[in-house]
Amino acid sequence: MKHLMKMYMRRALVVAIVGAGISLAGASDLPGQLSASDGMLAQVMALHSLDERGAIERLAAEEAATDLYHRVQGMNIPGYAGAWFDADSQKLHVALSDMALAEMLSKFGAAPVQVAWSLAELEGVQRMIGGGESGLGPAELRKLYVDPRTNRVFVGVVPGQADAVSARLSAYADKVEVHEVPHTVTLTADIRAGDGTRNKTWETLHGGIWPCTIGASVENGFYTAGHCVDAGNVLTTPAGTTTVGQAQLSAYPPASSTIHDVAWVKGATGWTPKPKVNGYSDGIISVPAKWAGTATAPIGVSVCRYGQTSGGPHCAWSMRSMSARGSGRTPS
Repeated sequence: MKHLMKMYMRRALVVAIVGAGISLAGASDLPGQLSASDGMLAQVMALHSLDERGAIERLAAEEAATDLYHRVQGMNIPGYAGAWFDADSQKLHVALSDMALAEMLSKFGAAPVQVAWSLAELEGVQRMIGGGESGLGPAELRKLYVDPRTNRVFVGVVPGQADAVSARLSAYADKVEVHEVPHTVTLTADIRAGDGTRNKTWETLHGGIWPCTIGASVENGFYTAGHCVDAGNVLTTPAGTTTVGQAQLSAYPPASSTIHDVAWVKGATGWTPKPKVNGYSDGIISVPAKWAGTATAPIGVSVCRYGQTSGGPHCAWSMRSMSARGSGRTPS
């Protein structure tokens, strides 16, 4: 029984890693080589206040929910309004403004939840607010995303502006929730998983050390955070002695704009993408080929992220497609 539970745990932790966007492309099939360490399991247990058996059972349920989530996303369901993993029922909850296919989803193992608005309707409101049509600008808006659990658009504003923004968005009062957000997103080097890097170009131009982390390896290179590089920048290993690659594309706007924080780095000669994750205290994690790539995880599942400064913290996926106002990047 314990062997079976450990097998579920290994598979589920792969889903958690993939859901976090950390899995590495270019892998060969390495079944059984993903070893879920006691440290990883302990963090999941602490995160959800569970014993070992409960943590393993939850991870197995999250794996099943994630598989179903991907199926649901490809079904073009009328009135689809998002989905999330519910810890109490251990099921994927699927919000629907049209219940025509609710029975079918129940047979698949999902828990349909009737709501007022479809995801398309809420995303339309999100685009309207984020695009400036509502009159809200960087001086007021700090966070913006669709929350399927409340069937509302979460609008985060600077302290003291909630009433004024609520009045301005009164026409959408039944589709939005306005909350005060005390701080902007402050970007640091401990965002992404994997081996560390240094921006050698910025060091030459501005001095200091500019660390970051490889997010996920892809064909001919890897993804990293956009705030870590500009196109053309050279990245090295943490020691600063070996060139890792050169950034080809970087998406990161000024702090006054909505964040699109991603960059692609072309690997230097001899730099080969590997199907592995540097788990730091959790060791080197090999990712089987069938889990390679990136995938969107449903809200509510456990995820693991690894970075050269953050180590291996585990958390629960809480939101997706969020726009945010940020600070913390100086070079341009």
